[in-house]
Amino acid sequence: MPGQSEPIPQAMSTPPTHRSTRRQMLRLAGGTIGGVALASAMTSHAAADNGLTIATAGATTSDEFTKVTFSGTPTGGHLFLFRSDTTAFDTATGSSKAVLTGASTLSSHAGVFGVHTGSGGGVRGQSNSSFGVGGTSETGSGIHGVTTSGDALQLSVISTDANHVRFSNTGVAMTPFDRPSRATAAPSMTVFSDRSLWYCTTPGTPGEWRKMVGPTTAGAFHSIATARVYDSRKTMTPMVNGIITTGTSRVIDVSDKRDTSTGAVVLADVVPDHATTVAYNLTIVTTVGTNGFLGVEPGDAVAAGGSAINWSAAGLTLANASVAKLDASRQLKVFCGGAATSCHFIIDIVGYYL
Repeated sequence: MPGQSEPIPQAMSTPPTHRSTRRQMLRLAGGTIGGVALASAMTSHAAADNGLTIATAGATTSDEFTKVTFSGTPTGGHLFLFRSDTTAFDTATGSSKAVLTGASTLSSHAGVFGVHTGSGGGVRGQSNSSFGVGGTSETGSGIHGVTTSGDALQLSVISTDANHVRFSNTGVAMTPFDRPSRATAAPSMTVFSDRSLWYCTTPGTPGEWRKMVGPTTAGAFHSIATARVYDSRKTMTPMVNGIITTGTSRVIDVSDKRDTSTGAVVLADVVPDHATTVAYNLTIVTTVGTNGFLGVEPGDAVAAGGSAINWSAAGLTLANASVAKLDASRQLKVFCGGAATSCHFIIDIVGYYL
């Protein structure tokens, strides 16, 4: 009945079984959560298990929580049992709002420590909308995992919309070299305010850092078997075909692989959507003029920033390899320059960044 508590079993000479412990916990859950009843119950249970006792006046009760302070050898710490329907929190645990909160002032003790000898987990967190397990620390690790055989930390998702890890950094530093104090234990990894991910290989000031990925990087390289995406000598519908001449440009769609003989699409999306950059081979055929060049830029470029290949005589066939940024539609733009020059050209893709 609400507001009543059942008698608590006397201390046992031997540790209780898992089943009897479970029954005892259920009795506590169904009884009074007031400080006196809970303190008495936990004193009996603690003395039977590990010899810890509750300190004098250690139980403090409010409408929102019950706080129990343990003493003995080793030093215990605190246990907070919160009402699940309250938004209040105890000042001793900072901004913690939870049904169960553990706290300890000793560096050698954990606030919450879970041990499991079976196939389950020592500590498990689950949430329908927020985080299942959260770790906060002023100096040490927020979450620390140690293992002798399995994974120190395993992250699993069962939703196609979920992420394994989400980083957040609201500081002003854009890179690890922007921070006043840059001595960091290696190896370590962190995300900075521009959302770039860096890896520290050697501690120091500034130490050794490697930028792994960020909004301004091309992404990871994916090599592919050579795929012809354009040949001005073939029909490349809907792209423009034929010789390119001085002062003109041509937009090239590199997303599909084409047949080298007919120009027909044989493999769609060989360069996938969201690719940022391609590695390509550019071949020029039947050159005209003595000072011609082709420049390769993103498909939305308005002018060539430089040359990707040059020729100095008529009738040449030359090739060059390079990388180029794509526009949002997986397109390149080829510019022809020089004085009274022209040529046919071919583009083969050998990889892309994503």
